[in-house]
Amino acid sequence: MTLRKFLLGTAALALASTSLVLGACAPKDKGESAQISAEAAPLGLSAPDEKVFAQYFNVAERDVSETEANQALKALNLDAEGVMSWESRKGQAGNYVYTDVTSKTDEGSLSIGTAELFGVHMVDDEASFDRANFKDMVLQGEDVNLNIGAMSVARPSPKMAQAIISALQSKDGLDDLETKIDVDETVSFGAISIDDINVSGDEANGNISHIVWGVDEENRVADGKIGKVDFTLTGQNNTTSKLVFEGGSARGLNMNAYQDVSPTGPNLGLGQILGQMNLYAKPYDNIVVGEGSFTNDFVKATFEGFEGKAVEKGGVTTITQVGKPFRFSFLKQPEGPRAAQGYDTLKRLGFDEIVLRSSQTQILDQNNDTIAVQDGLIDMEDGFRLNYTYEAEGLSAMVEKAKLQQANNNSDTDEVTAPTVEETLNALEPVKLRTMKMSLEDKSIVERGLKLASEMSGQSEGNLKKQLKLAIMAATFMGKSDLESEIIGQFGMAATEFIEDGGTLTVSVNPPAPISVKALAESRENNLNPKDIGFSASVTPPEE
Repeated sequence: MTLRKFLLGTAALALASTSLVLGACAPKDKGESAQISAEAAPLGLSAPDEKVFAQYFNVAERDVSETEANQALKALNLDAEGVMSWESRKGQAGNYVYTDVTSKTDEGSLSIGTAELFGVHMVDDEASFDRANFKDMVLQGEDVNLNIGAMSVARPSPKMAQAIISALQSKDGLDDLETKIDVDETVSFGAISIDDINVSGDEANGNISHIVWGVDEENRVADGKIGKVDFTLTGQNNTTSKLVFEGGSARGLNMNAYQDVSPTGPNLGLGQILGQMNLYAKPYDNIVVGEGSFTNDFVKATFEGFEGKAVEKGGVTTITQVGKPFRFSFLKQPEGPRAAQGYDTLKRLGFDEIVLRSSQTQILDQNNDTIAVQDGLIDMEDGFRLNYTYEAEGLSAMVEKAKLQQANNNSDTDEVTAPTVEETLNALEPVKLRTMKMSLEDKSIVERGLKLASEMSGQSEGNLKKQLKLAIMAATFMGKSDLESEIIGQFGMAATEFIEDGGTLTVSVNPPAPISVKALAESRENNLNPKDIGFSASVTPPEE
Protein backbone atom coordinates (compact mmCIF):
# COMPACT_ATOMS: atom_id res chain seq x y z
CA MET A 1 0.00 0.00 0.00
CA THR A 2 1.37 3.42 -0.92
CA LEU A 3 1.44 6.27 1.58
CA ARG A 4 -1.01 8.14 -0.63
CA LYS A 5 -3.59 5.35 -0.41
CA PHE A 6 -2.96 4.95 3.32
CA LEU A 7 -3.57 8.64 3.98
CA LEU A 8 -6.63 8.81 1.74
CA GLY A 9 -8.08 5.81 3.54
CA THR A 10 -7.27 7.30 6.93
CA ALA A 11 -8.84 10.64 5.94
CA ALA A 12 -11.98 8.87 4.74
CA LEU A 13 -12.20 6.93 8.01
CA ALA A 14 -11.73 10.10 10.04
CA LEU A 15 -14.40 12.02 8.11
CA ALA A 16 -16.83 9.12 8.31
CA SER A 17 -16.32 8.82 12.05
CA THR A 18 -17.51 12.41 12.52
CA SER A 19 -20.93 11.48 11.15
CA LEU A 20 -21.76 8.01 12.49
CA VAL A 21 -21.19 6.99 16.10
CA LEU A 22 -22.76 4.40 18.38
CA GLY A 23 -21.73 4.85 22.08
CA ALA A 24 -18.89 4.71 24.64
CA CYS A 25 -17.39 2.89 27.62
CA ALA A 26 -15.15 3.90 30.50
CA PRO A 27 -11.44 4.52 29.76
CA LYS A 28 -8.45 2.97 31.47
CA ASP A 29 -5.11 4.61 32.14
CA LYS A 30 -2.76 3.51 29.37
CA GLY A 31 0.13 5.83 29.98
CA GLU A 32 1.27 9.07 28.37
CA SER A 33 1.71 7.61 24.90
CA ALA A 34 -1.86 6.37 24.57
CA GLN A 35 -4.82 8.47 23.48
CA ILE A 36 -7.29 8.55 26.38
CA SER A 37 -10.90 9.44 25.56
CA ALA A 38 -13.33 10.50 28.24
CA GLU A 39 -16.46 8.51 28.90
CA ALA A 40 -19.49 9.90 27.06
CA ALA A 41 -22.59 10.04 29.24
CA PRO A 42 -26.11 9.86 27.75
CA LEU A 43 -27.42 13.31 26.78
CA GLY A 44 -30.92 12.67 28.11
CA LEU A 45 -32.70 14.01 25.03
CA SER A 46 -36.33 13.24 24.20
CA ALA A 47 -38.49 13.45 21.11
CA PRO A 48 -40.71 16.56 20.75
CA ASP A 49 -44.46 16.28 21.29
CA GLU A 50 -47.05 16.98 18.63
CA LYS A 51 -47.50 20.64 19.67
CA VAL A 52 -44.12 21.45 18.15
CA PHE A 53 -45.39 20.51 14.69
CA ALA A 54 -48.86 22.09 14.86
CA GLN A 55 -47.45 25.52 13.93
CA TYR A 56 -46.23 24.24 10.58
CA PHE A 57 -49.76 23.50 9.39
CA ASN A 58 -51.19 26.96 10.07
CA VAL A 59 -52.00 28.64 6.76
CA ALA A 60 -53.48 32.10 6.32
CA GLU A 61 -56.93 32.37 4.77
CA ARG A 62 -56.57 33.22 1.09
CA ASP A 63 -58.93 35.50 -0.85
CA VAL A 64 -59.59 33.66 -4.13
CA SER A 65 -62.12 34.63 -6.77
CA GLU A 66 -64.50 31.99 -8.13
CA THR A 67 -62.98 32.42 -11.58
CA GLU A 68 -59.44 31.75 -10.34
CA ALA A 69 -60.54 28.87 -8.13
CA ASN A 70 -62.43 27.17 -10.96
CA GLN A 71 -59.44 27.60 -13.25
CA ALA A 72 -57.19 25.92 -10.65
CA LEU A 73 -59.67 23.07 -10.06
CA LYS A 74 -59.83 22.40 -13.79
CA ALA A 75 -56.03 22.33 -14.06
CA LEU A 76 -55.96 19.80 -11.21
CA ASN A 77 -58.75 17.69 -12.80
CA LEU A 78 -60.90 18.29 -9.74
CA ASP A 79 -63.66 20.31 -11.40
CA ALA A 80 -65.59 17.31 -12.72
CA GLU A 81 -65.63 13.57 -12.16
CA GLY A 82 -63.43 11.46 -14.41
CA VAL A 83 -60.86 8.91 -13.31
CA MET A 84 -61.60 10.22 -9.83
CA SER A 85 -65.20 10.43 -8.63
CA TRP A 86 -66.88 11.53 -5.41
CA GLU A 87 -70.19 11.35 -3.58
CA SER A 88 -70.33 15.08 -2.95
CA ARG A 89 -68.33 18.29 -3.28
CA LYS A 90 -69.04 21.40 -1.26
CA GLY A 91 -67.34 24.77 -0.98
CA GLN A 92 -66.44 27.91 -2.86
CA ALA A 93 -63.76 30.54 -3.37
CA GLY A 94 -60.83 28.09 -3.15
CA ASN A 95 -61.98 26.01 -0.15
CA TYR A 96 -63.61 22.62 -0.88
CA VAL A 97 -64.62 19.37 0.83
CA TYR A 98 -64.95 16.14 -1.17
CA THR A 99 -66.56 13.06 0.42
CA ASP A 100 -66.35 9.38 -0.49
CA VAL A 101 -63.71 9.93 -3.15
CA THR A 102 -62.76 6.95 -5.33
CA SER A 103 -60.28 6.34 -8.13
CA LYS A 104 -59.93 3.06 -10.03
CA THR A 105 -57.36 1.73 -12.47
CA ASP A 106 -56.61 -1.68 -13.96
CA GLU A 107 -54.12 -2.34 -11.15
CA GLY A 108 -56.10 -1.27 -8.10
CA SER A 109 -58.32 1.28 -6.45
CA LEU A 110 -58.11 4.24 -4.09
CA SER A 111 -60.77 5.53 -1.74
CA ILE A 112 -60.71 8.59 0.50
CA GLY A 113 -63.36 9.21 3.13
CA THR A 114 -62.87 12.98 3.16
CA ALA A 115 -60.60 15.28 1.15
CA GLU A 116 -60.32 18.94 2.15
CA LEU A 117 -58.57 21.55 0.01
CA PHE A 118 -57.86 25.05 1.28
CA GLY A 119 -56.64 28.03 -0.73
CA VAL A 120 -56.89 26.49 -4.19
CA HIS A 121 -55.41 29.15 -6.47
CA MET A 122 -53.23 29.89 -9.49
CA VAL A 123 -49.54 30.81 -9.36
CA ASP A 124 -48.96 32.42 -12.74
CA ASP A 125 -50.12 29.61 -15.07
CA GLU A 126 -49.90 26.79 -12.53
CA ALA A 127 -52.50 25.46 -10.11
CA SER A 128 -51.74 24.97 -6.44
CA PHE A 129 -53.31 24.92 -2.97
CA ASP A 130 -52.28 26.04 0.52
CA ARG A 131 -53.27 22.93 2.44
CA ALA A 132 -54.88 19.55 1.85
CA ASN A 133 -56.28 17.11 4.43
CA PHE A 134 -57.14 13.51 3.54
CA LYS A 135 -58.85 11.10 5.94
CA ASP A 136 -59.51 7.37 5.78
CA MET A 137 -57.40 6.59 2.73
CA VAL A 138 -57.45 3.02 1.39
CA LEU A 139 -55.26 1.90 -1.50
CA GLN A 140 -55.87 -1.62 -2.79
CA GLY A 141 -53.35 -3.06 -5.22
CA GLU A 142 -52.58 -6.43 -6.74
CA ASP A 143 -50.04 -7.44 -4.10
CA VAL A 144 -50.41 -4.90 -1.30
CA ASN A 145 -53.04 -2.85 0.51
CA LEU A 146 -52.30 0.46 2.19
CA ASN A 147 -54.49 2.17 4.79
CA ILE A 148 -53.75 5.71 6.03
CA GLY A 149 -55.80 7.20 8.83
CA ALA A 150 -55.01 10.80 7.93
CA MET A 151 -52.60 12.82 5.80
CA SER A 152 -52.05 16.59 5.68
CA VAL A 153 -49.85 18.68 3.39
CA ALA A 154 -49.27 22.40 3.89
CA ARG A 155 -47.79 25.03 1.57
CA PRO A 156 -46.69 22.80 -1.32
CA SER A 157 -44.98 24.35 -4.30
CA PRO A 158 -47.17 24.28 -7.45
CA LYS A 159 -45.27 21.32 -8.90
CA MET A 160 -45.62 19.40 -5.63
CA ALA A 161 -49.35 20.22 -5.42
CA GLN A 162 -49.84 18.90 -8.95
CA ALA A 163 -47.79 15.78 -8.19
CA ILE A 164 -49.90 14.97 -5.12
CA ILE A 165 -53.20 15.24 -6.97
CA SER A 166 -51.77 13.33 -9.94
CA ALA A 167 -50.66 10.52 -7.61
CA LEU A 168 -54.22 10.19 -6.31
CA GLN A 169 -55.65 10.00 -9.83
CA SER A 170 -53.20 7.67 -11.57
CA LYS A 171 -51.92 4.14 -11.10
CA ASP A 172 -48.42 5.43 -11.88
CA GLY A 173 -48.56 8.16 -9.24
CA LEU A 174 -45.71 10.63 -9.43
CA ASP A 175 -44.29 8.88 -12.51
CA ASP A 176 -47.40 9.92 -14.45
CA LEU A 177 -46.97 13.65 -13.84
CA GLU A 178 -47.39 14.99 -17.36
CA THR A 179 -45.75 18.34 -16.77
CA LYS A 180 -41.97 17.96 -16.93
CA ILE A 181 -40.18 19.21 -13.84
CA ASP A 182 -37.01 21.06 -14.77
CA VAL A 183 -33.88 20.88 -12.62
CA ASP A 184 -34.19 24.49 -11.50
CA GLU A 185 -37.86 24.28 -10.51
CA THR A 186 -38.86 24.01 -6.87
CA VAL A 187 -40.62 20.86 -5.72
CA SER A 188 -41.26 21.19 -2.00
CA PHE A 189 -43.78 21.54 0.78
CA GLY A 190 -43.86 23.43 4.07
CA ALA A 191 -45.14 20.53 6.14
CA ILE A 192 -46.50 17.01 5.84
CA SER A 193 -47.95 14.56 8.33
CA ILE A 194 -49.14 10.98 7.83
CA ASP A 195 -50.87 9.08 10.64
CA ASP A 196 -51.88 5.47 11.22
CA ILE A 197 -50.14 3.84 8.26
CA ASN A 198 -51.00 0.16 7.83
CA VAL A 199 -49.53 -2.08 5.13
CA SER A 200 -50.72 -5.60 4.32
CA GLY A 201 -49.46 -7.81 1.54
CA ASP A 202 -47.67 -10.97 0.55
CA GLU A 203 -44.22 -9.65 1.45
CA ALA A 204 -44.86 -7.07 4.20
CA ASN A 205 -47.38 -6.54 6.98
CA GLY A 206 -47.11 -3.83 9.57
CA ASN A 207 -47.72 -0.27 10.62
CA ILE A 208 -46.11 3.11 11.25
CA SER A 209 -47.86 5.22 13.86
CA HIS A 210 -47.00 8.58 12.30
CA ILE A 211 -44.56 10.60 10.20
CA VAL A 212 -44.37 14.38 10.40
CA TRP A 213 -42.05 16.98 8.87
CA GLY A 214 -42.17 20.77 8.98
CA VAL A 215 -39.97 23.60 7.73
CA ASP A 216 -39.61 27.03 9.34
CA GLU A 217 -39.27 28.86 6.02
CA GLU A 218 -38.19 32.16 7.57
CA ASN A 219 -35.28 30.69 9.54
CA ARG A 220 -34.67 27.78 7.15
CA VAL A 221 -34.71 25.07 9.82
CA ALA A 222 -36.80 21.91 9.94
CA ASP A 223 -38.21 19.49 12.48
CA GLY A 224 -39.09 15.89 11.80
CA LYS A 225 -40.40 12.87 13.67
CA ILE A 226 -41.27 9.26 12.98
CA GLY A 227 -43.31 7.18 15.38
CA LYS A 228 -43.21 3.48 16.16
CA VAL A 229 -42.55 1.12 13.27
CA ASP A 230 -43.61 -2.53 13.50
CA PHE A 231 -43.31 -4.79 10.43
CA THR A 232 -43.24 -8.48 9.61
CA LEU A 233 -41.43 -9.21 6.34
CA THR A 234 -41.78 -12.43 4.35
CA GLY A 235 -38.85 -13.50 2.22
CA GLN A 236 -37.86 -16.47 0.12
CA ASN A 237 -39.05 -19.91 1.28
CA ASN A 238 -41.59 -18.12 3.49
CA THR A 239 -38.92 -17.05 5.97
CA THR A 240 -40.15 -14.19 8.15
CA SER A 241 -38.30 -11.26 9.72
CA LYS A 242 -39.54 -8.91 12.41
CA LEU A 243 -38.58 -5.22 12.34
CA VAL A 244 -39.46 -3.02 15.33
CA PHE A 245 -38.33 0.59 15.75
CA GLU A 246 -39.44 2.91 18.53
CA GLY A 247 -39.08 5.98 16.32
CA GLY A 248 -36.91 9.06 16.30
CA SER A 249 -36.82 12.80 15.76
CA ALA A 250 -34.68 15.70 14.57
CA ARG A 251 -34.99 19.30 15.74
CA GLY A 252 -33.59 22.42 14.12
CA LEU A 253 -32.16 20.78 10.99
CA ASN A 254 -30.24 23.41 9.02
CA MET A 255 -31.87 23.57 5.58
CA ASN A 256 -29.68 26.37 4.19
CA ALA A 257 -26.75 24.03 3.68
CA TYR A 258 -28.51 22.06 0.97
CA GLN A 259 -31.14 24.37 -0.51
CA ASP A 260 -29.28 24.98 -3.78
CA VAL A 261 -27.55 21.63 -4.15
CA SER A 262 -29.14 19.67 -6.99
CA PRO A 263 -28.12 16.01 -7.38
CA THR A 264 -29.61 16.04 -10.89
CA GLY A 265 -27.62 19.02 -12.10
CA PRO A 266 -24.67 18.65 -14.49
CA ASN A 267 -21.22 17.74 -13.20
CA LEU A 268 -21.76 16.77 -9.59
CA GLY A 269 -18.31 17.99 -8.57
CA LEU A 270 -17.10 19.13 -5.17
CA GLY A 271 -17.90 22.73 -6.09
CA GLN A 272 -21.56 21.89 -6.54
CA ILE A 273 -21.64 19.69 -3.46
CA LEU A 274 -19.84 22.13 -1.16
CA GLY A 275 -20.48 25.46 -2.83
CA GLN A 276 -23.73 26.27 -1.04
CA MET A 277 -22.73 24.84 2.34
CA ASN A 278 -21.45 26.62 5.38
CA LEU A 279 -19.45 23.79 6.87
CA TYR A 280 -19.25 25.63 10.18
CA ALA A 281 -23.00 26.16 10.55
CA LYS A 282 -24.78 24.21 13.26
CA PRO A 283 -26.26 21.20 11.42
CA TYR A 284 -29.09 20.59 13.88
CA ASP A 285 -30.24 21.25 17.43
CA ASN A 286 -30.64 17.62 18.40
CA ILE A 287 -31.26 14.16 16.99
CA VAL A 288 -32.86 11.29 18.89
CA VAL A 289 -33.06 7.73 17.58
CA GLY A 290 -35.02 5.24 19.67
CA GLU A 291 -34.53 1.56 20.27
CA GLY A 292 -34.87 -0.91 17.44
CA SER A 293 -34.58 -4.59 16.65
CA PHE A 294 -34.46 -6.94 13.68
CA THR A 295 -34.93 -10.68 14.12
CA ASN A 296 -35.55 -13.73 11.99
CA ASP A 297 -34.78 -17.45 12.19
CA PHE A 298 -31.05 -16.84 11.74
CA VAL A 299 -30.02 -13.46 13.20
CA LYS A 300 -30.92 -11.03 15.93
CA ALA A 301 -29.86 -7.39 15.96
CA THR A 302 -30.82 -4.74 18.50
CA PHE A 303 -29.97 -1.07 18.75
CA GLU A 304 -30.51 0.80 22.02
CA GLY A 305 -30.57 4.28 20.56
CA PHE A 306 -28.55 7.31 19.53
CA GLU A 307 -28.39 10.97 20.59
CA GLY A 308 -26.79 13.99 18.96
CA LYS A 309 -26.70 17.57 20.22
CA ALA A 310 -25.20 20.67 18.60
CA VAL A 311 -24.60 24.02 20.32
CA GLU A 312 -23.29 27.19 18.63
CA LYS A 313 -21.73 30.05 20.58
CA GLY A 314 -19.56 32.85 19.26
CA GLY A 315 -18.79 31.15 15.97
CA VAL A 316 -17.88 27.83 17.61
CA THR A 317 -20.19 24.84 17.09
CA THR A 318 -19.83 21.85 19.40
CA ILE A 319 -21.48 18.62 18.27
CA THR A 320 -21.72 15.78 20.78
CA GLN A 321 -22.89 12.36 19.61
CA VAL A 322 -23.60 9.47 21.93
CA GLY A 323 -24.95 6.07 21.08
CA LYS A 324 -26.02 3.04 23.00
CA PRO A 325 -25.00 -0.53 22.33
CA PHE A 326 -25.67 -2.16 18.99
CA ARG A 327 -25.86 -5.93 19.42
CA PHE A 328 -25.70 -8.61 16.73
CA SER A 329 -25.80 -12.37 17.01
CA PHE A 330 -26.48 -15.44 14.88
CA LEU A 331 -29.25 -17.69 16.21
CA LYS A 332 -28.27 -20.52 13.89
CA GLN A 333 -26.24 -21.04 10.74
CA PRO A 334 -27.79 -19.18 7.78
CA GLU A 335 -28.41 -20.92 4.47
CA GLY A 336 -26.67 -18.43 2.14
CA PRO A 337 -22.93 -19.01 1.53
CA ARG A 338 -21.77 -15.51 2.52
CA ALA A 339 -23.94 -15.39 5.63
CA ALA A 340 -22.81 -18.89 6.54
CA GLN A 341 -19.18 -17.77 6.19
CA GLY A 342 -19.87 -14.84 8.53
CA TYR A 343 -21.48 -17.21 11.02
CA ASP A 344 -18.47 -19.53 10.88
CA THR A 345 -15.97 -16.66 11.30
CA LEU A 346 -17.83 -15.26 14.30
CA LYS A 347 -17.95 -18.65 15.97
CA ARG A 348 -14.25 -19.28 15.29
CA LEU A 349 -13.42 -15.93 16.85
CA GLY A 350 -15.29 -17.10 19.94
CA PHE A 351 -18.04 -14.45 19.85
CA ASP A 352 -21.62 -15.40 20.66
CA GLU A 353 -22.58 -11.75 20.22
CA ILE A 354 -21.00 -8.61 18.76
CA VAL A 355 -21.57 -5.47 20.85
CA LEU A 356 -20.48 -2.11 19.43
CA ARG A 357 -20.66 1.36 20.95
CA SER A 358 -18.95 4.66 20.20
CA SER A 359 -19.07 8.42 20.70
CA GLN A 360 -17.26 11.64 19.91
CA THR A 361 -17.29 15.41 20.28
CA GLN A 362 -16.70 17.51 17.17
CA ILE A 363 -15.74 21.20 17.40
CA LEU A 364 -16.17 23.49 14.38
CA ASP A 365 -14.45 26.85 14.93
CA GLN A 366 -15.35 29.32 12.20
CA ASN A 367 -13.21 32.05 13.79
CA ASN A 368 -10.02 30.03 13.37
CA ASP A 369 -11.21 27.93 10.39
CA THR A 370 -10.57 24.67 12.23
CA ILE A 371 -12.26 21.34 12.79
CA ALA A 372 -11.38 19.08 15.71
CA VAL A 373 -12.61 15.78 17.05
CA GLN A 374 -12.11 15.03 20.72
CA ASP A 375 -12.79 11.97 22.84
CA GLY A 376 -13.50 9.75 19.85
CA LEU A 377 -14.38 6.21 20.88
CA ILE A 378 -15.26 3.01 19.05
CA ASP A 379 -15.60 0.04 21.39
CA MET A 380 -16.20 -3.63 20.63
CA GLU A 381 -17.06 -5.47 23.80
CA ASP A 382 -14.45 -8.15 24.61
CA GLY A 383 -12.66 -7.23 21.40
CA PHE A 384 -10.98 -3.84 21.17
CA ARG A 385 -11.29 -0.17 22.08
CA LEU A 386 -10.26 2.54 19.61
CA ASN A 387 -9.61 6.05 20.91
CA TYR A 388 -9.00 8.85 18.42
CA THR A 389 -8.61 12.59 18.08
CA TYR A 390 -7.56 14.94 15.31
CA GLU A 391 -7.49 18.62 14.35
CA ALA A 392 -7.28 20.30 10.96
CA GLU A 393 -7.63 23.77 9.44
CA GLY A 394 -8.54 25.33 6.10
CA LEU A 395 -12.10 24.12 5.43
CA SER A 396 -13.27 27.54 4.21
CA ALA A 397 -10.43 27.74 1.70
CA MET A 398 -11.25 24.20 0.59
CA VAL A 399 -14.84 25.22 -0.22
CA GLU A 400 -13.69 28.28 -2.19
CA LYS A 401 -11.16 26.21 -4.14
CA ALA A 402 -13.79 23.59 -4.94
CA LYS A 403 -16.19 26.27 -6.18
CA LEU A 404 -13.50 27.83 -8.39
CA GLN A 405 -12.51 24.41 -9.69
CA GLN A 406 -16.15 23.71 -10.59
CA ALA A 407 -16.57 27.10 -12.31
CA ASN A 408 -13.48 26.52 -14.43
CA ASN A 409 -14.73 23.14 -15.54
CA ASN A 410 -17.00 24.79 -18.15
CA SER A 411 -18.64 21.52 -19.11
CA ASP A 412 -21.68 21.64 -21.39
CA THR A 413 -22.76 18.09 -20.67
CA ASP A 414 -25.79 17.20 -18.55
CA GLU A 415 -24.19 13.96 -17.43
CA VAL A 416 -23.87 13.60 -13.66
CA THR A 417 -20.26 12.86 -12.75
CA ALA A 418 -18.62 12.26 -9.39
CA PRO A 419 -15.37 14.03 -8.48
CA THR A 420 -12.20 12.15 -9.41
CA VAL A 421 -9.40 11.37 -6.96
CA GLU A 422 -7.29 14.15 -8.45
CA GLU A 423 -10.13 16.67 -8.19
CA THR A 424 -10.67 15.64 -4.58
CA LEU A 425 -6.97 15.98 -3.77
CA ASN A 426 -6.78 19.40 -5.43
CA ALA A 427 -9.78 20.60 -3.44
CA LEU A 428 -8.22 19.23 -0.24
CA GLU A 429 -4.95 21.10 -0.78
CA PRO A 430 -5.94 24.01 1.55
CA VAL A 431 -6.85 21.55 4.33
CA LYS A 432 -3.92 21.17 6.69
CA LEU A 433 -3.58 18.55 9.40
CA ARG A 434 -2.49 19.90 12.76
CA THR A 435 -2.46 16.69 14.74
CA MET A 436 -3.91 13.19 14.81
CA LYS A 437 -3.65 10.39 17.32
CA MET A 438 -5.24 6.94 17.46
CA SER A 439 -4.86 4.30 20.16
CA LEU A 440 -6.09 0.73 19.77
CA GLU A 441 -6.47 -1.18 23.01
CA ASP A 442 -6.51 -4.95 22.77
CA LYS A 443 -9.32 -6.56 24.75
CA SER A 444 -8.80 -10.08 23.38
CA ILE A 445 -9.11 -9.36 19.64
CA VAL A 446 -5.42 -10.17 19.06
CA GLU A 447 -5.66 -13.56 20.73
CA ARG A 448 -8.92 -14.33 18.90
CA GLY A 449 -7.50 -13.20 15.56
CA LEU A 450 -4.34 -15.29 15.90
CA LYS A 451 -6.37 -18.34 16.83
CA LEU A 452 -8.58 -17.89 13.76
CA ALA A 453 -5.58 -17.35 11.47
CA SER A 454 -3.93 -20.45 12.88
CA GLU A 455 -7.02 -22.58 12.27
CA MET A 456 -7.44 -21.28 8.72
CA SER A 457 -3.77 -21.63 7.73
CA GLY A 458 -2.95 -24.81 9.62
CA GLN A 459 0.12 -23.14 11.15
CA SER A 460 0.92 -22.53 14.78
CA GLU A 461 0.46 -19.07 16.25
CA GLY A 462 4.22 -18.91 16.87
CA ASN A 463 5.01 -19.49 13.21
CA LEU A 464 2.46 -16.86 12.14
CA LYS A 465 4.12 -14.28 14.40
CA LYS A 466 7.54 -15.10 12.94
CA GLN A 467 6.23 -14.75 9.39
CA LEU A 468 4.70 -11.40 10.27
CA LYS A 469 8.00 -10.09 11.61
CA LEU A 470 9.82 -11.18 8.45
CA ALA A 471 7.19 -9.55 6.26
CA ILE A 472 7.49 -6.27 8.16
CA MET A 473 11.27 -6.29 7.89
CA ALA A 474 11.03 -6.87 4.13
CA ALA A 475 8.42 -4.14 3.73
CA THR A 476 10.71 -1.63 5.45
CA PHE A 477 13.32 -2.06 2.72
CA MET A 478 10.67 -1.77 0.00
CA GLY A 479 9.73 1.78 0.95
CA LYS A 480 10.00 4.15 -2.02
CA SER A 481 11.19 7.04 0.16
CA ASP A 482 12.75 7.72 3.56
CA LEU A 483 9.31 8.71 4.84
CA GLU A 484 7.66 5.49 3.70
CA SER A 485 10.47 3.37 5.10
CA GLU A 486 10.30 5.21 8.43
CA ILE A 487 6.50 4.85 8.70
CA ILE A 488 6.53 1.19 7.71
CA GLY A 489 9.42 0.49 10.07
CA GLN A 490 8.00 2.26 13.12
CA PHE A 491 4.46 1.03 12.61
CA GLY A 492 5.61 -2.49 11.76
CA MET A 493 7.74 -2.84 14.88
CA ALA A 494 4.95 -1.47 17.07
CA ALA A 495 2.37 -3.74 15.40
CA THR A 496 4.63 -6.75 15.93
CA GLU A 497 4.95 -5.94 19.63
CA PHE A 498 1.20 -5.37 19.84
CA ILE A 499 0.43 -8.75 18.30
CA GLU A 500 3.03 -10.46 20.47
CA ASP A 501 2.08 -8.96 23.83
CA GLY A 502 -1.21 -7.06 23.44
CA GLY A 503 -1.57 -3.74 25.25
CA THR A 504 -2.38 -0.49 23.45
CA LEU A 505 -1.03 0.45 20.01
CA THR A 506 -0.77 4.21 19.50
CA VAL A 507 -0.16 5.96 16.17
CA SER A 508 0.20 9.72 15.96
CA VAL A 509 0.95 12.41 13.40
CA ASN A 510 2.19 15.63 14.99
CA PRO A 511 3.93 17.83 12.40
CA PRO A 512 5.95 20.84 13.61
CA ALA A 513 3.67 23.01 11.43
CA PRO A 514 0.28 22.21 9.89
CA ILE A 515 0.80 20.16 6.75
CA SER A 516 -1.43 19.91 3.69
CA VAL A 517 -3.44 16.71 3.30
CA LYS A 518 -2.58 16.75 -0.40
CA ALA A 519 1.13 17.08 0.39
CA LEU A 520 0.84 14.07 2.68
CA ALA A 521 -0.90 12.03 0.01
CA GLU A 522 1.79 13.03 -2.50
CA SER A 523 4.69 12.65 -0.11
CA ARG A 524 7.02 11.17 -2.72
CA GLU A 525 6.52 14.06 -5.13
CA ASN A 526 7.03 16.53 -2.28
CA ASN A 527 10.09 14.74 -0.87
CA LEU A 528 8.70 14.76 2.65
CA ASN A 529 10.87 13.30 5.40
CA PRO A 530 9.82 11.80 8.76
CA LYS A 531 10.42 15.06 10.63
CA ASP A 532 7.98 16.92 8.35
CA ILE A 533 5.00 14.91 9.63
CA GLY A 534 6.10 13.95 13.14
CA PHE A 535 4.98 10.33 12.76
CA SER A 536 5.34 7.95 15.68
CA ALA A 537 4.04 4.49 16.63
CA SER A 538 4.42 2.82 20.00
CA VAL A 539 2.91 0.22 22.31
CA THR A 540 1.95 0.59 25.94
CA PRO A 541 2.09 -2.79 27.75
CA PRO A 542 -1.15 -4.22 29.11
CA GLU A 543 -2.02 -3.65 32.73
CA GLU A 544 -1.05 -6.45 35.07
